[in-house]
Amino acid sequence: MSGWLTGAGGGGIIPAMDSTFLDRLPPAYRPAAQAILAEYSARPDVLAVLLTGSVTRGQAGATSDLDVWVLTGAAERIRRSLIVDGVPVEVFYNSLAWTERYLAQVDVSAMNMVGYGWPAYIRPDAAGLVADLQARARAAYEQGPPAPTADETGRRRNLAIDTLLDAEDVLESDSVAATLVLNNALEQVLRWYYGEHRAWMPKLKRLTADLAARDPALAAAVRAYLTAMDAPARHAALLRVFALVHPAGHGLDQWCWESTPQPLSE
Repeated sequence: MSGWLTGAGGGGIIPAMDSTFLDRLPPAYRPAAQAILAEYSARPDVLAVLLTGSVTRGQAGATSDLDVWVLTGAAERIRRSLIVDGVPVEVFYNSLAWTERYLAQVDVSAMNMVGYGWPAYIRPDAAGLVADLQARARAAYEQGPPAPTADETGRRRNLAIDTLLDAEDVLESDSVAATLVLNNALEQVLRWYYGEHRAWMPKLKRLTADLAARDPALAAAVRAYLTAMDAPARHAALLRVFALVHPAGHGLDQWCWESTPQPLSE
């Protein structure tokens, strides 16, 4: 099939589909969802088709795509990005074994898509399996990330401080390069923050809103960084972010870290 689809793919809505999920989508996305459902529900290997992502959460923006998780009995995984009836669609076609691996690896995207996806199509003999899989994915997501190990904390701290030091290397000599590295340092220190607080880090486009609800002082410091007019001002604002995330400091003494030895077999 080409990357462009029109209409309902010739299949229409078949009895195994739940058309109420289509009715809950924004109108612009319904033809695309119907086409994808018609295509995959006709395949004997497909166990379920889940509509998921920001469109199903009511958070769609002007350019949001429709995410679709296809659970298959085939022993493979495929990712497709395509345009269907003028709508961008991301298809995550994954075997049951691949899906279980994602959950075991604490893959937050997989947990979110599988756990909260709308089961618009379920093969009748797979209903119990899909319900169990979704329940486990939701439970894992709601539990939050596992507590960081000492290695993970040390690695995150080291990487954030190391990136900050890289920015300071060129702050006076090359403000453009410094800004690029400062932006990276901001992302690293926020990943450190979310990891230590056992919270899933949202997409960057939703991060400031999430921080405002979670930690207003940190959110204000991040906004001060993002609205600073030049590299020195961004650097000063970023130091405030670091101080809030790690009051113990961000000097070389905090940069120091040693990982646990790992044999090659691991």
